[in-house]
Amino acid sequence: MLDAVLNALADLIYPAHCLLCEKHLPNRGTIHVCNDCLAEVSSFDRNICNKCGHPTGPYARNDKRCPNCRNARLHFRRAVAVGRYRGPIKKLVTGLKFRCDSMYAVPLGKMISDLATRLNLHHNADLVVPVPLHRTRRAERGFNQSELIAQEVSERLRLPLSIENLRRIRNTATQTRFTRAQRERNMREAFSVSRPKHFDDKIILLIDDVMTTGATTSECARMLYDAGALSVTVLTAAR
Repeated sequence: MLDAVLNALADLIYPAHCLLCEKHLPNRGTIHVCNDCLAEVSSFDRNICNKCGHPTGPYARNDKRCPNCRNARLHFRRAVAVGRYRGPIKKLVTGLKFRCDSMYAVPLGKMISDLATRLNLHHNADLVVPVPLHRTRRAERGFNQSELIAQEVSERLRLPLSIENLRRIRNTATQTRFTRAQRERNMREAFSVSRPKHFDDKIILLIDDVMTTGATTSECARMLYDAGALSVTVLTAAR
């Protein structure tokens, strides 16, 4: 009762607004994004590659790799994304990265959790693991955006969160202009596992904000498998 009263007072003094369009939200218990903005999300509902999650044509064979990943070395079992890196998802990801506001992680975490539930990817999962940042990059930014999203996913799916055992040990160059092959070389040996037994026989949901070629998440998955993981599935907000 007290919480409800405090929230009502907060809404009167500091009305809640949509993070994207600033429209007034009816209560403070929302995910900080209005329904109109959520409706604009360019989601992947069907016709995606069963390996890398890239959109395919309606008549593509999903039992084989798509042209996007056919020749790629991808170590994860499967990767899926909520939608394309555009519109509301892009605004939320960039807001989280560059405005340093953890509120942007809430809707992203909910979208990923809803996706995992819809595809039944959380069933029998043991751990939620974010893609780590190097300590230098984390110190510059003040946080790891993938970790903030993973915290939301962990809470919503009621799965343990592991944030200390998978580490980035090389401060790799930004991959924006790299080819797929260059990205793979750039990520090689960039991660380590501090306590392999922590991942032994575990089914893992690996969380990141955006996936491009999959080189980063693939290298993370390789290290997790080397540590004894049974399965690694990648969940991202965008492609």
